[in-house]
Amino acid sequence: MIRMQRASAGPFSLASPDSRGRPSKVRALVHRSLERALGLAQLDREYQRMLDRAAEPPDAADFARTALDVLGVEVEVADADLELVPRRDAAIVVSNHPFGGVDGIALAALLTRRRPDVKLLANALLARIEELRPLLIFVDAFGGRDAAARNAAGLREALRWLQDGHLLAVFPAGEVSSLSLCRRRVVDRAWNPAACRLAERTGAPLVPAHVVGRNRGCFQIAGLVHPRLRTVLLPRELLAKRGAHVEVRFGAPVPAEVLRALPAGVDATAHVRRRVEWLRQRGAHVALAPRAQVALERPVPPAVIAAELDALTAARCLAKSGDLQVLLARGSQIPRTLVELGRLREATFREVGEGTGRALDLDAFDEHYLHLVLWSPTERAIAGAYRCAYTEDVLRARGHRGLYTSTLFDYEPRFFARLGPALELGRSFIVPSRQRSFAPLMLLWKGIGSLVLARPATRTLFGAVSISARYHPRSRHLIAHWLRAQRLASELAPLVRARTPLPERGRGRGTEQLLAGVGADWERLAALIGDVEPDRRGLPVLVREYLELGGRFAAFNRDAEFSDVLDGLVVVDLPAVPERVLGRYLGREQARAWLAERAADAMVSARVLQTS
Repeated sequence: MIRMQRASAGPFSLASPDSRGRPSKVRALVHRSLERALGLAQLDREYQRMLDRAAEPPDAADFARTALDVLGVEVEVADADLELVPRRDAAIVVSNHPFGGVDGIALAALLTRRRPDVKLLANALLARIEELRPLLIFVDAFGGRDAAARNAAGLREALRWLQDGHLLAVFPAGEVSSLSLCRRRVVDRAWNPAACRLAERTGAPLVPAHVVGRNRGCFQIAGLVHPRLRTVLLPRELLAKRGAHVEVRFGAPVPAEVLRALPAGVDATAHVRRRVEWLRQRGAHVALAPRAQVALERPVPPAVIAAELDALTAARCLAKSGDLQVLLARGSQIPRTLVELGRLREATFREVGEGTGRALDLDAFDEHYLHLVLWSPTERAIAGAYRCAYTEDVLRARGHRGLYTSTLFDYEPRFFARLGPALELGRSFIVPSRQRSFAPLMLLWKGIGSLVLARPATRTLFGAVSISARYHPRSRHLIAHWLRAQRLASELAPLVRARTPLPERGRGRGTEQLLAGVGADWERLAALIGDVEPDRRGLPVLVREYLELGGRFAAFNRDAEFSDVLDGLVVVDLPAVPERVLGRYLGREQARAWLAERAADAMVSARVLQTS
């Protein structure tokens, strides 16, 4: 097959005819010199190589991939990220613009892998590459005569494209990212609000995208001299990307209704830009090296554990399911089992970057606390546990220092009077081999439900729930900030102080803009956290469980003795938990009866107050 080459000047040529339609010799000489100096001649040669490799007739999506191949640019994206781009229906991908060339080609190549109906709202300069035109809707970011009319036509075309149910990709900055002296880093220019307006008008979700990287230092310095120098140097920057690895990250889609419901004073474009910039945090966190760890204690022989647990009365079996049962014992009743609990706790917590670093995770509270032991008689093995205590028992016998949470938080005396009869929970774990199923944790919670029914006056669950130091510091601050704003135990918070408070940082306007789209929906918070955490992990499992129960938070403490985890003091008001949710743990009929009793108690208390 004979491949035809273009006889005319390449798309990056500066050649222009004279008044008689012929190139001026002097002008042509000047143009050739400039083309070499600016890298345009080399870019035209690379373009010819692209044509040589492209299919006949060239398909726009294939040509984008061929262009990257010729330049030796490898585009990296996580499969889970690409799955966030909807396969069908209208959607808008909104990206930063760090390179001014490769980023557009990379997005085109990636998105057409996901679905065929893709167009980029792109600078009209890209119209020079004829083979990419089927993928482009043109706007003019540089202004000039007739720019407004051209842009209006482009936006009308983009609107029709979305109304027909297709995918649009947008670089709202219009221009390439550049060095900002006031922010002391390379950032996008001011964003155009068109993408958000298109989303609000069409109902299309916005998918944040972040292209990792920036142009070279010489490019940034030149831009400080004059912005037009950035445009002049773009061809050189495109050539400088040869052999580069370009990573593209996608975040959870932002529904159009979220933009419409943003609080007064929060700009939709600013919110979406924060969502894109938030993706920069992914991979930026290097967890602290684990504290010195000694070898774990040797396992306690299963026969010894079985003998201790078999000695418990039948009434101590609080729940059963399959091969598992929940057994209740005080620590002093099961000394050897307690050692194994300490070993398994430490081993399990180390798996997630937590733990004490000691051979056993045991402390002075274990002996007088109650333990819910998840035991498999068939395997003769412990599958998990919870540690708990009725506050009225501990306060009466030992004072508030007898509660584990007093090592993390300083309580005022009025705290427990305000709290009322409660059950402190903590040190929960499920061994790794059982974590693939939710059933073991559910069974432990049924054991907790049995403890509530055994003391019907117990209205409250509370305890320290951990957020591992493996989470990015910004993620931990964001979680704590949201919990304070949306789930604060306001009647208790003034009565308790963290011993090592979380530093008050990350609470500026940027955080408010980022969280504005979350509102009171913790599922949206989980998606936001998942955007920057490995494996898209969202909120810790127990934080999610407590939030489902309506849990509120009174304080936050950094626990340096437990791998620097962030502990939130969570409080669950059980009478406020919906009956259907409470029924999972107490049993349907028991939950209905218990809630009725608590409602009756509340009425009696109200009458007493009225007559006093």
